[in-house]
Parts: sequence; structure tokens; C-alpha cells
Amino acid sequence: LVSELQFKEAVEFLLQCRNVSPGEVFPFFPAYTERWRGAVAPKRYWGLHSPPQDLKLTIQEVLKSRRSRKKGVHSAGDANARLASRQHVFMTTEQEETEFKAVLSDAKLCFARYLSSVRLSGVMENLGEEERQGVDSLLARLLLDTTSLKELNLLLSGGHACYIDEVLPVLREAGEPPRA
Repeated sequence: LVSELQFKEAVEFLLQCRNVSPGEVFPFFPAYTERWRGAVAPKRYWGLHSPPQDLKLTIQEVLKSRRSRKKGVHSAGDANARLASRQHVFMTTEQEETEFKAVLSDAKLCFARYLSSVRLSGVMENLGEEERQGVDSLLARLLLDTTSLKELNLLLSGGHACYIDEVLPVLREAGEPPRA
């Protein structure tokens, strides 16, 4: 589902799976979870799907594939067609970036919802300290990225396992000191 950019459905599925650890989403956000890479042993799912990769790369690949299929319809047989094609590429560059950002933001919101739900479900009690720290720190970063500041302040004002040394500089840079 993630490789089809169906994040809401993917999160719904994850919430129903009892054998999926919340730390298994860490590979989708390597820039935020590098510190906790070893906290969760990768699971093999009998070759049913490839291992998770950086969500940004997945989104870029899917959007590029979709654009390639659409562009295959266009012909560049004459000068007018080539000019129109160049204008189309120029015009869609900004549109493509906007689409990428919108899809990435949607994905981050969905995964933040997943991690928030996991925290409320009691699953966190069964995790090791390192994985709990990674889950809460990733959730904080996703909430900050999606400007879900109310939820972020709720997380940081309650009991959390965030790695503060990583989260605080990002909060300060965004001009949002935590309200503890």
C-alpha cells in the first residue's frame, strides 16, 4: 500500500496487525531514525514485499513513474510539439514539486496518526527503551514537520521517551519551544 501511495490504508492495516512493531516504520524515515536503526530487528515477510525504503524515495519513484506514463502519450514529432513539450516540462516542474510535498505531508500525517494510536494502545509498554525513544522522537519530528503543534505540545508535556537532544534543536529552529 505504501508503494502505491495509499498511506491512510497502509496505516489502517498496520493498526490491525498485532505482529508489527511500531519501530518497523523507522526505515521510511532514515534521516530521523538513524540513531535507532538497530533497535528493531528487521522482519522477513516471506518475500511478499521488498524491505521498506526511505519514504521520500518511494514517493519520488511512484510520481516519476506516473508522469512517465502520462508523458508517453505526448509526441515530439514537429517543432510545435517539441516547444509544447518543453513548456509542459517547465510548467510541471513546480507542479511536480508541489505534488511531491503534498504527498509527503499526507504520508507524514498518516504515520504520525499511526504512532499516536500506538502510543494510546498500550503497545509502548512492551517495547524496549531504545525503540520507545525512537517512536516518540519520530512522532515529534513528524508532528513538527506537519505543523501539528498542538499535538506536539501534548506529546512533550506528558510522559514521553523522546530523545530531547535531537528534538529540542528542531523545535528551537522552528521557533516552537516545548511547553513542559
